[in-house]
Formats: sequence, C-alpha cells, structure tokens
Amino acid sequence: MGRLADLVAGADIRYELGGQEAHPWVGRYAPDMVLQTPTGTVRLAELTRPWTPEATARGQVATC
Repeated sequence: MGRLADLVAGADIRYELGGQEAHPWVGRYAPDMVLQTPTGTVRLAELTRPWTPEATARGQVATC
C-alpha cells in the first residue's frame, strides 16, 4: 500500500544529481520522523510547515 500511496501523492519522484553517486534517499521526499533537539523532540513536518517555497521569475527560490 505504501508504494501505491507514493505514486498517487507524487512522492515516488526522484530528482537526479547529474550522475553523482549518492545515498538512495538523496533527491527524494524526507519521511516524517521525530527529531531530538536541544529544546526537546519535534517532528520533521512541524519544522517544514511554516515554509512555503516559491519559484520566482528570476529562477531563484524564495520563502514566504
């Protein structure tokens, strides 16, 4: 079921790095996980939620 969910959500897409050999997870979506920080535990999704990437006409990436 996980593979089907990835296909439907578009999470099966992998961004290549130009022939460089890297870890199999490089270029893929990061799974939600619990991280230990100096201030306590936090989920990865909670850290990324406030950031909304925006592609600009200049080819740069900005955050809102």
